[in-house]
Amino acid sequence: NMVHITAGAGAINPTVQDTDGVLSGRLIAGLFSSKAIIDTKTAPAFPSSGADLFAYWKTPDFATFTGGISNASQDERNLLSLGYVDGTNIVRGLIDELVGQSGTTVPRRDFNYTLEVGAVNIDVGPPGLAAPRIPLTVFELP
Repeated sequence: NMVHITAGAGAINPTVQDTDGVLSGRLIAGLFSSKAIIDTKTAPAFPSSGADLFAYWKTPDFATFTGGISNASQDERNLLSLGYVDGTNIVRGLIDELVGQSGTTVPRRDFNYTLEVGAVNIDVGPPGLAAPRIPLTVFELP
């Protein structure tokens, strides 16, 4: 999770739950991108504003992001934890297997490659389904 707080007076409660975008007049929430997602972006020129860096590090909306990539990490039970943005929703979920590069199922004991990459390709169905959409299939990145 990440927040961007703009200048102003008054207290801010920087809590990120499941909403991506403006939470209040001065508070913008987002989901921090994995390196695999950041690598698809163009870094802002230096020096950059806080808003530019926030936009660069933030996970883009899945509907507008042509990469079809979700952040991936491991939870305490060795499940694969996914995190992506669908519209204004931060979607998180746990899976215990994915489709590997060879087309075979990869069980959770073999997630090492995916965890090194920090991301997976996901299929959330056709555009137009109501957000938040859950992954139909999760694929290992090449």
